[in-house]
Amino acid sequence: MALATVVQGLARFAQLSTLAVASALIARHEMASVLGTYGLAVLVLNLIQTCGDWGLTPIGAQALVDGEPGVSPGGLVRIRAMVQAPIAGLCVVATVIAWSTGHNDVATGLAAGAAAGVIGNLAASMMAPFQAAHRTEVPAWIDVGSRVAGLGMVILAIAAGAAGWVVVWTVPAMTLLDLLATAYAGHRRGFGVWEVDRSGAGRRLLRRATPLAVLNIFSVLYLRANSLVVLAVLGTASLGAYSLVFRVVDVLVLAPSLFLIVFFPVLVRLRSIDLAGYRGACQQAHDAFMAIGCALTLATILAAHPLIRLLGGGEYLGAVTPLRILAVAGLAGFANALFSQLMIIEGLQATILRVSVVALAVNLGLSVLLVHTDQLNGAATAAAISEILGAAMVIGIVSSRAKLGIRWRRSVLVVLGASAVTAAGLVAEHIGVSAIVTTVVGTMLFAGGWFGLQGQQARALLAHYVRQG
Repeated sequence: MALATVVQGLARFAQLSTLAVASALIARHEMASVLGTYGLAVLVLNLIQTCGDWGLTPIGAQALVDGEPGVSPGGLVRIRAMVQAPIAGLCVVATVIAWSTGHNDVATGLAAGAAAGVIGNLAASMMAPFQAAHRTEVPAWIDVGSRVAGLGMVILAIAAGAAGWVVVWTVPAMTLLDLLATAYAGHRRGFGVWEVDRSGAGRRLLRRATPLAVLNIFSVLYLRANSLVVLAVLGTASLGAYSLVFRVVDVLVLAPSLFLIVFFPVLVRLRSIDLAGYRGACQQAHDAFMAIGCALTLATILAAHPLIRLLGGGEYLGAVTPLRILAVAGLAGFANALFSQLMIIEGLQATILRVSVVALAVNLGLSVLLVHTDQLNGAATAAAISEILGAAMVIGIVSSRAKLGIRWRRSVLVVLGASAVTAAGLVAEHIGVSAIVTTVVGTMLFAGGWFGLQGQQARALLAHYVRQG
């Protein structure tokens, strides 16, 4: 179990970091329009992976574990293909419209992203038997290999001076490698990935997966919707700069994602056997999330200038302010992620859906208004406001309905301390102190303050790891 969790974390890190490095390489080679098209392809890939998955990955794996009649690996592939057919059709129509109106870069991004999403979802269907057999590390390693290969293809295409569309089409090529390797691994283990089931089990799984699918779709839409507004209003070059910022933010939010992978099963188990222990674990998870979130937000804000210069060069320094704004949104996103999981444990999925719908409407409405007036800063501000609003709503709902008794005093002190250190770092940067120095010193000051606030327990934990080291 521990190995599988570590490997899943590595796979997620490989997925995000290779996309970030690929975006940085495209930006550094002064391919602004190509970066925008590549960012659009990744955006469409993310949207189709969520919509086309339809919640079938966890539901299908559980059905295989339970041995439900009529459920087979090949049947899951067939169901996923049926779900994706209308989505693929819409993407084809959008691509034809973009191409016929002269927006060739948009058409290329839509086509490549759609192909990558469809292929990637079919690969995800073949991963369900591995999950049922508790061998999740196998597809995770395959995922790592395909992402690294995808980055290699980008490097070769740039080195060879290939056309921009060749670089963009490395996105579906990467997921095709994933599909072929997963199908081969499943065939070697006798999972029957090509068997076709016609017993009607697919309709039962679709009905059970629909609530989860709707929740996932709105969750990803409200985070990414303003990228489409940036594309429509400012064009693919601006979308490229915005997508570069989002690649950094994606890596930033990796820490809470990995934390939840480990901690969520623990919370679910404690909820059913030890209510007092469950409440204590929720408090610990909350304290850890706030500390991790504040530290990452602080470091990102202070290091934003050299980070953007490193990734994209001087041409993309206009993305520094959007990155700082989205780093603040990331802190709210950490709280949102934790409390949304607590709402799922408490059976409040329908409420999460309503929160996501409100946040999506706020994001889109503010984006349309602010992108026209403040361009990328406006888009980032709209995303930040919607994220903060969503976090405030889920925290309020959990606090009023779940009665977990979470103590907020320590969190308020942590946020205030991080804000003070961040403000001091920005002032120091303004008067000429190196951003690297302010980032290192600021993060160390925050870490020292947090351990002091945590008291004897944190100091004992630190001493334990020092002795182990």
